[in-house]
Amino acid sequence: MIEITSRENQHIKMARMVRDGRDPGFVHVEGVRLAEEMINSGWAISSIFVDSDAIGHDRIKSLIAKTEFGNADVYQISATLLGLIADTQSPQGIVAIAARPNSGKAEIDQRMSSPREYTPMVLMLEEANNPSNIGAIIRSAEAAGIAGLITTTGSADAFSAKSIRASMGSCFRLPIWERVTIDRILGWAELTGLSVCGLAGNATKSIYDVDWKTPTLLVAGSEAHGITAELREKLNRSVQIPMANSVESLNLAAACAITMFEARRQSIVLRN
Repeated sequence: MIEITSRENQHIKMARMVRDGRDPGFVHVEGVRLAEEMINSGWAISSIFVDSDAIGHDRIKSLIAKTEFGNADVYQISATLLGLIADTQSPQGIVAIAARPNSGKAEIDQRMSSPREYTPMVLMLEEANNPSNIGAIIRSAEAAGIAGLITTTGSADAFSAKSIRASMGSCFRLPIWERVTIDRILGWAELTGLSVCGLAGNATKSIYDVDWKTPTLLVAGSEAHGITAELREKLNRSVQIPMANSVESLNLAAACAITMFEARRQSIVLRN
């Protein structure tokens, strides 16, 4: 374990760059639970920063042992320095840095070839710009058992500190193919045999009137504008979620979750 006392230390500066999204090769994870989730999901932590006052806690001692076994660098720092590299106002004694995972495309392909194990659906987010929403969607996507998530160019970072926290660790297990052009995604969907279906408030067909047992690329647009006009023209169909007349729209994460779980419900019925 190496002690760091200066805010000008190169490792402190690097951790801040990762937190702020200025080093795209790494991800920033804060808190004991998320660090545990990362390790248990098979991710290798490259460096870990621990508050001196928290080193004696059993869970943190266990984490340090695991990361040292995995050849991670462990740095002991003060609460003040931890506050400089943390992304929250009340950090939980630990910040971990890990290499960003490779593209999840290959794993999505593999999962789509095993439809009886996974809900036959991939979710595509077009220019979704709220990292907390993306994290919540990732959490629901894992729970619904879908094959993976794709984000288009112009979307927020699915592995930003805020998104990772909102995903509650699901981002470490769900395959994520990031910041891909729309044309490439649609070309891949055609080769993979996926029907392209968009969520749109003005669609005439309900999500409950669709056969989700058919392999599908579900498309959801940005929180503010929905699916762009250019992409709407390329959809095979559009669907909407029936709501009370007094409600104009749902939060993006809620709309995606409702639709994914309807697909899961149909998939489970098929398996049984």
